Amino acid sequence: MAEVSQKLLLATFRNLLVSGDFSDFSIICSSDIYKVHKNIVGTRTGFIARAIKFGGKETKENTLDLSAKEAATIKLLIQYLYEADYKLIFSTFTDTTNAGNNKSPQTAPHTCSENPRNFPCEHYNESRHACLKFWDEPEFAQAAYHAYTTTPDHDMGLRNIVSSTLSNHMGLLLKEEVEDLMVEFNGLAFSILRAKAKEAGWCGPTKR
Repeated sequence: MAEVSQKLLLATFRNLLVSGDFSDFSIICSSDIYKVHKNIVGTRTGFIARAIKFGGKETKENTLDLSAKEAATIKLLIQYLYEADYKLIFSTFTDTTNAGNNKSPQTAPHTCSENPRNFPCEHYNESRHACLKFWDEPEFAQAAYHAYTTTPDHDMGLRNIVSSTLSNHMGLLLKEEVEDLMVEFNGLAFSILRAKAKEAGWCGPTKR
């Protein structure tokens, strides 16, 4: 019975997105226009909630205009918010190792910005795989920033992936954008310090 009710609820959410019925907010990204609902997108996504509450153009016009570069990411985000699922196909990402192709992958690192709390295990692993594969790309720092600004402090899933990736590739600390992350998010800096301290055996028995 509970499973049937859940399926009906998800079907209702999908229909709301497709039909645009009762929409009170629009998200524009390139040629894509999403007629969404504040109660759905605002309560589950930090940066959208801030845009709604900001009091500027977004609040007055009930519209959020995002960069065209984020089109693929926003499509996945909206899909997840309304369907509790999303389809991530790694074969569609541009691989910088391909000969004659110097484009950077735009989508894969940004999948790390999603809240993993309700993700099925395979999606969590996809986010981990994206970070492992694209950790040295310029977009990684932006993805890490999204991970820390769009998830609550207690939701450590993607945050742990980010800190683990940085801990395994300490050379990233020399990048200015990564330095900015460490300064802004003390929790990230501490988690890396703690991981390295444990590796070096600096952490003795904890007193209780």
